[in-house]
Amino acid sequence: MIDAAAVGDLANVEPWRRNSTPPFSLDEPPREADLAAWAGRLAKTEPATTMGGMFELDAQAFLGSVTEIRRLCTVLEMDLPGADELFVGAQRQPVANTLSSLCQHLLSVGAQSAWVAADRLAKQLASADANISFGQLKIALRDVESRFADHLSFIKLYVLRNDQLPLLGTPAELLGTETAERFTSVWFDCEEAAKCLVLLRPTAAVFHSMRMLEAAIKALSARLGIPDPVKPAQRNWAFFLKAIRTRIDEVHPTASRLPGSEGAFLDSLYATLDAVKNPWRNETMHVEGVYTDAEARFILTCVANLVQQMAARFDEDGADVAAS
Repeated sequence: MIDAAAVGDLANVEPWRRNSTPPFSLDEPPREADLAAWAGRLAKTEPATTMGGMFELDAQAFLGSVTEIRRLCTVLEMDLPGADELFVGAQRQPVANTLSSLCQHLLSVGAQSAWVAADRLAKQLASADANISFGQLKIALRDVESRFADHLSFIKLYVLRNDQLPLLGTPAELLGTETAERFTSVWFDCEEAAKCLVLLRPTAAVFHSMRMLEAAIKALSARLGIPDPVKPAQRNWAFFLKAIRTRIDEVHPTASRLPGSEGAFLDSLYATLDAVKNPWRNETMHVEGVYTDAEARFILTCVANLVQQMAARFDEDGADVAAS
């Protein structure tokens, strides 16, 4: 949950769910066109809670698989036993299992060509009818390594700090379950603002935070029974805030705004919205508005806290939560 104490300590990333079945035979080398088509299909399959075009990698398991493959290659390069001797017995299945594990990690970084070679070798080792010599195994393992090395030369790997990982959380993890359920309209911008912080785009994060703030204004307007304006010219902050101020004064006169009352609560929400209108939102919409990472984190925290305060009493339609 986003809070003033630790805006980064939020949640975890959900794992990728991908269709890993390639549209070509594993018994022969794939055509370049087939690989391209498969890569395109994989790129289009992404869950809503992860970052489009980016992959989550289990680094520890990945390192273990790669290290084991390198160990096997080192053993085979010692020419023990003979290259023509068949690789048989109980030793085949552990190698096949290691290759199968490696295949999942190769998919996670989009290394389709290396995946094809590793998967083909794993299936061959797992089949009791398929013969393979130590020499052939050595060549096949080196082929997997070579293909993967080639793939790594075409991509870049970025590492996130532990305090950044939670920013890739779901709306429920970022805002809290109750707030997320009562303000579904802020899901997209809350996630985007958090992702922008991860990618070091603080000004973009503030932009999405301001869109969250607009949803908060509409919720407050709905709570006060202020109709949504029809004219495009009236759909702006100044109009909404003026209408909110007028309505609060009508329904909850100053004399009735005792501590803990509905009037006092709504008045405090209005004060917060009015305070951020000029220094935050107006600058964000113009070229001179540039924010640092610390400023963007502070703004997102403040906006999230405001939405959480609203959600404690009413939802985005202005309905009392006790009656929801």
